[in-house]
Amino acid sequence: MARKKSRRKGKKIKGYIILILAVIAMAVSVIAIVSSKYMHHGSETGVPLYLGASLYGHVNIDTNTWHNIWSLLQPKLGFANASQQQSTVKASNIFTMLYNAEVNNGVSPDIAGSVPHMLVVEASGTLKAIVVGEVQDKEFWSNMLTNNTIVVVFGLTTCPHCQAMHEFFNKNFSSKAYFLWIDKD
Repeated sequence: MARKKSRRKGKKIKGYIILILAVIAMAVSVIAIVSSKYMHHGSETGVPLYLGASLYGHVNIDTNTWHNIWSLLQPKLGFANASQQQSTVKASNIFTMLYNAEVNNGVSPDIAGSVPHMLVVEASGTLKAIVVGEVQDKEFWSNMLTNNTIVVVFGLTTCPHCQAMHEFFNKNFSSKAYFLWIDKD
């Protein structure tokens, strides 16, 4: 009798284990499908997204969204004559637009909302890369900031990593770095 109960209990446990493994497999499949739709890990599609100095993946920000962000950034950077409306747009609003564009294209909200958040932009206005987090590596930035390329840094004045990047760029790439303090303007 005790043996039958033990067998039934063992079969029941095996059943639970199989059910749990099936649920995990389905969850992993769903995550892989959703992730492959937006974040292109290992592919060359979209703009490279770096976490620190490590390539995390690529994100596709549509041309119209990027054009809107870039047209609002230019007056902030002193690149264009700003219309009255453009000149009053706060850095925090531009960062929110960028955040939404990234999240809508599969970037985790934790990553999209992190600072320092840096945009590497060519003189033509083409977004070359997005770098999130503190990266004080001269070689990395020398490779990123070639010829007519700049970096736009979104940061918080209270963030020690943002302050460190501000000092790093001022010391090493001052003519190529533009800071937008999202809690200041």
